[in-house]
Order: sequence, then C-alpha cells, then structure tokens
Amino acid sequence: MIPYSNVVVYSYYYLLDPKVAELISKEIEKDAIVVFDEAHNIDNVCTESMSIDITRNVLDASARSVAVLNKRIEEIKEKDADQLKSEYIRLVEGLKEESINRETDEYMANPILPNEILNEAVPGNIRRAEHFVAFMRRFIEYLKTRLRVLHVVAESPTSFLLHLKEITFIERKPLRFCSERLISLIRTLELNDIEDYYSLQKVANFATLVSTYQKGFIVIIEPFENDSDTIPNPIIHLCCLDSTIAIKPVFDRFSSVVITSGTLSPMELYPTLLGFKPVVTESYQMSLTRNCFLPMVKLQYK
Repeated sequence: MIPYSNVVVYSYYYLLDPKVAELISKEIEKDAIVVFDEAHNIDNVCTESMSIDITRNVLDASARSVAVLNKRIEEIKEKDADQLKSEYIRLVEGLKEESINRETDEYMANPILPNEILNEAVPGNIRRAEHFVAFMRRFIEYLKTRLRVLHVVAESPTSFLLHLKEITFIERKPLRFCSERLISLIRTLELNDIEDYYSLQKVANFATLVSTYQKGFIVIIEPFENDSDTIPNPIIHLCCLDSTIAIKPVFDRFSSVVITSGTLSPMELYPTLLGFKPVVTESYQMSLTRNCFLPMVKLQYK
C-alpha cells in the first residue's frame, strides 16, 4: 500500500533498519519528502539498526534452518534440477538485477549490500546451493566456538576475520555475499515460512557486515548477556559506531530530507554525526505562554 499512499507515518526503524526497510520502504518514490520528527536520538537509532546480536539460541535456530535447507535442496535435485542450475547461472553473472535497480533509483539501497560488490560474480565456493549451505554450517560452528568465553573480548572486524581464517580457512570475500546469497536461495527453493529463517538471515547479515566494513564497527563477545546474570549466557555483539552508514542510503535516494526536534541541540553537531551538508538550518524560539484548554476529569463512585 505504501507506493499508493500520499502520506506515510511510521517509526524511523522502517526506513533506517536495512532488515525492515528491505521489506517495507524500498519502493518509496525518490521524490518523496522524508521528515524525521523527534530526531534528537536519530544517531542512536542509526547505529542500533546496523548492530547485530548473536546468541546461542540464534545459532541453534540457524543450524536447524541449515538442516532444513539442505533437505529441501536434495528434494529439488530429484524433482527439478534445472531450478538450481538456473540460479547458478544467475549468480555467475553477478547481482545485476540489484545493481540495475539502484542505478535507476527503482529501489532504495541496502547498506548491508554495498555498491562495490553488485557487479561482481558471486564467489565460486558458494554458488552451488549445497556448497553455500555447507559454508554457512561451518561459519555457524565457528561462532559457537567464539561463545566459549569467560571474560569480555573486544576486537576489530579485521582481527575477527583473521582469526576466522586461521581456524576455518573461510575467506573474507564469500562472507560479503552471504546476505544476498541466502535471499536468492530462499527464493529459488520457494520457501513460504520465511520467519523460520530469521535467525539464519541474522547470521548471514552478520557475516556480510563484519566482512564489508573494516571501520565503523567493533565485535564484542561477552560471557553474560545482561549485567545482572549469574549463569553464563554468552553473546556476540557486532556494534555499529558510525551512524552515517545506516542513513547514507536515505540521503542518496531522497533529495528532500527534514530533520526536526524540539531538543535538537546543538544543531551544528548533527551534520557531522550523520555525514551531510544542510541546505537550510533554522531554529525557532518556543514559548509555553499560550492559551490552552484545561480538561477536567470527574470520577464518581457509587
């Protein structure tokens, strides 16, 4: 319904969070006027939308999804092997459809899938469906080993990838394609219960982000999910430190973006935080001295 609406009111997460925007907001016309109201915390929203938390439950659910995908692939091979062959050919040619959509401004860009990899062919070791599923299974098992910590570990994406390569021999390049490769596989297999693969998509997004952005992110592994926990419940945080990454597709697509709030102060800070050059900057004086209605509520008990 969004493409047919004149005014759409929703949370910024539907526009800034790539996992949600991909489903809801990517078809908004480029000549739309975007207004971020109450935007004094917009930098926090940007960093939170690009951050990912991986827990033991997420990894267990991802492992189950991988097993289901593997079973479905075997069924497709027996019934219609051409379905997987056509997907393989499409992946050899690269992600041309996504690239064309961005060049023509048909869809809003997804920061999880950077422009520089759209014209590349998907790496050979994850083109075939069964190879990609095995690749994801190996990556999930590696993440499970990283959860075996007794103290807090903080490292850069570069350090994380070096350790990953030493232990599993997984290269950086195929990781960058995991998010889009999983989406392609789910479409090819014609799976209906997309919610069942949410955890696996989360792991794929983690793989793509940690391998794409060498700056602006940090990996933190903690033995306790909450400070008050006494029983170990380890968690991996991929924390975004740069709010410009999430909001850049919005500025690139829409020519009119308004950021407003009653507490947007200091105003000079936000262009730096969000990485843009304002065309117009205005501050209006507010007054609480005004005529207003004072409602009265009467309660009567019997």
